[in-house]
Amino acid sequence: MAILITNDNILNVVIFLKLSSFSFIEEPVTHIFPPIYEGLGLPELSNYVEMNFIFTFTMGKKQYNGSGTVRKLIKSKELKINLNKIQGIGPVKENILKNLLIAEVEPLLHPIMNNKERKNITVYHQDFTRQKD
Repeated sequence: MAILITNDNILNVVIFLKLSSFSFIEEPVTHIFPPIYEGLGLPELSNYVEMNFIFTFTMGKKQYNGSGTVRKLIKSKELKINLNKIQGIGPVKENILKNLLIAEVEPLLHPIMNNKERKNITVYHQDFTRQKD
């Protein structure tokens, strides 16, 4: 998949990104939080499934390798991609790359999550606050 962006400011800028390869490198890990945190509306304290991936993309004539994690919130079905820093890629190109990766990940994630044969790795987060007497 490739994306072409043009900007009609004083200077005409063209960014061409092409995703060459994409693969998940680990089994999905399910993170379960105590029910007390679910009603707060904070995505970082909601139950989610996380997977690590690696990818290769081309920008212009130069090829880059990158890695990151994709996090799928269980209740809202929202996808979030966190990329490890890639040398030479700024915030604008990183957002374009994230959108390109989301389009690549969405169709792949559904069969993986519904596979009954996969290992079920679960991390339970516990509330360790002190109880008031």
